[in-house]
Amino acid sequence: MREAEFYENFERAFVVAARSTGLRRLKSAQPKWKIAATNGVVTFKFSTNAKSAGLLPLLWIGEFRPTFAWRHDAAKGKINDTVSFFQYTDRAKVEEAVQLQRVALDKYLRNRLAGPAERTGWVDGYGALEEPKPDIDRWLHYFDGADAEAWGTYFGGFMSVWLRQFNEHPESVYDWCSRVLWKDLEKNKA
Repeated sequence: MREAEFYENFERAFVVAARSTGLRRLKSAQPKWKIAATNGVVTFKFSTNAKSAGLLPLLWIGEFRPTFAWRHDAAKGKINDTVSFFQYTDRAKVEEAVQLQRVALDKYLRNRLAGPAERTGWVDGYGALEEPKPDIDRWLHYFDGADAEAWGTYFGGFMSVWLRQFNEHPESVYDWCSRVLWKDLEKNKA
């Protein structure tokens, strides 16, 4: 699937699922939205991996990643911070993301005529290491228009919950990592 097809299918589903959130679409070739949030503005962008989005489009699995940026006031003035979608999700939402990737991987393996045993090994083995986590950029897989729409619905359908949770406790990925992963280390001495 080519990049433009992914964006078209993703955006169509995202817009329907996120209708009540008040997101404003920004002019961009990539799906990109903006909304006022606690102490600033959050921008959401979904970018494909150009190396796989056009590389043998009918034969190769595609990847995209969500990028969330938070522009807000700080002691030193306006700053830009990275925020992760997955900072504000629960276990069920993470498992849903893994399942969407398993579906895409299964389609890819079927398309390249992988045998049932090979497909089962790859698809069932796709798990904990591939789970999206807040502390790293995560590329997510798709294979066709149905996958792109499913991802659009996944992200768009959770945006109102995500925004509410973010507004209740806004923090950057760095601050999240300091609070959750590095809580035993002094923030500025690591």
